Amino acid sequence: MYPDVNKLINNIKKVFLKAPYNVQVYKEILPDIPLPLEPVLTRWGTWLEAAIFNCDNFQSLKKVIEELIKQKSPSQSILKCKTVLDLKSVENDLIFIKTHFLMLITCIKNLEKSNVSLVDSINLIENTIVKLQQIPGENGEKIKIKMDQLQQKNQGLSILKNISKVLEGNNDVQLVGNFPPTVVTDFQYAPVTSVDVERSFSTYKNILSDRRTKMTPENMEMNIVVNCFQRGEFS
Repeated sequence: MYPDVNKLINNIKKVFLKAPYNVQVYKEILPDIPLPLEPVLTRWGTWLEAAIFNCDNFQSLKKVIEELIKQKSPSQSILKCKTVLDLKSVENDLIFIKTHFLMLITCIKNLEKSNVSLVDSINLIENTIVKLQQIPGENGEKIKIKMDQLQQKNQGLSILKNISKVLEGNNDVQLVGNFPPTVVTDFQYAPVTSVDVERSFSTYKNILSDRRTKMTPENMEMNIVVNCFQRGEFS
């Protein structure tokens, strides 16, 4: 929805990537401000963090780019940044993004934490969805449609919402699927994202290393328990 903002973020990244002189100019003009944040494809919310950084330091970034323009042969990324920064619509878009999407970053970071109960996670998701659906304007309508589509497609989220209501003591909920009571109680700290699974890959790699060729299932289980306990998952 914000192609010009996306162009700004991408080209600012290129301006300071492997460019010591550009970094030096930046630090001379903005000694107390860190380098612009770089979005990471595999990290949720980093694009929004970069956009909000650009919003908070919009005028300062313009000074740096204007200084870099004075080079004899400024790079294409510097010229593109100059063009985009001069667009009034970009400044307005950055203000809109920070105003309405800052809470999304907080939501994502909280969902990435370990030891968050299912009830707390579902409440956080539902509160965030309500706020997203209240975003005004044309883009707000697009987001409402997108949120409705995502919720309809995500049947697993619907199941977790019902289980969360049962765990809260709601007796008016009909669970979808054949879940015995002992299984439902195990959902108390069920993660709603894949972050915990991905985080565990490094742990498993350390446990079952190339040096361990005779690991029994019993020893594997004990090692996993010890490693999980050290990470605080059983605290």
